[in-house]
Amino acid sequence: MPVISRDTAVAQIAATHGAIPLAEKAGAGLNEAIRLGLQKAAAMGASQALILPSDLPFLRVEDVAVMGDPSSSAILIASDRSGAGTNALRLPLPTEFEMQYGRNSYHKHLAEARRLNSPIHTIASPTLQFDLDTPQDWQEAFGEIGSICEIEPI
Repeated sequence: MPVISRDTAVAQIAATHGAIPLAEKAGAGLNEAIRLGLQKAAAMGASQALILPSDLPFLRVEDVAVMGDPSSSAILIASDRSGAGTNALRLPLPTEFEMQYGRNSYHKHLAEARRLNSPIHTIASPTLQFDLDTPQDWQEAFGEIGSICEIEPI
């Protein structure tokens, strides 16, 4: 599994845990970093990739299992709570899918899938949709940990 970062400490931790660290190009941005990771994963023989941001405090093993379901060849996507951002994206590899992270990425990713005539399924999961983008999100997360998660977050 590739881990893309400019941070050498992150690269060392990734390597220690069996991941393949890839140096992110300065100024490349998130979409380019993900593209690099997808290319590396495909070159290593991966048949699919799951893209998850690091700000999903209630992510569960079950969420990852649904998003990584090998029986589906469709693109799988989960939005954030507002329905504007993309909190999870599963793609078959290799892919010509152009990353659209940034403002309104969810709708842009749906449009990209349509452009490629790819089947796409949306996944609705409160634990996958909850991200930490605002101070209010942080307050809500720390106030609701017990009620949202019945198991330990990943």
